[in-house]
Amino acid sequence: MNEYQFWLIVVVLVTLAVLILFPVIKKYLQDRDFKRQVEGKQPMREMKEPSRTEDPKLNAELEAERARMVGNIRRDATGIGK
Repeated sequence: MNEYQFWLIVVVLVTLAVLILFPVIKKYLQDRDFKRQVEGKQPMREMKEPSRTEDPKLNAELEAERARMVGNIRRDATGIGK
């Protein structure tokens, strides 16, 4: 086995280890965080209200884009306009 094959095997093994361990570690941290919140050791996190920008022109553009996208979704769902 030459050096290239050795490092290829090392990279493959490390990649597999990361792909396997990442979800396990993520789940453990989520469970620990939830448990701490339930026990009162950490304050509950709440979703913040979506904020609007202060620029009315930008708000109008965003609302127009949202309305256009909702219209496209409805049109696609109903099959009208195809």
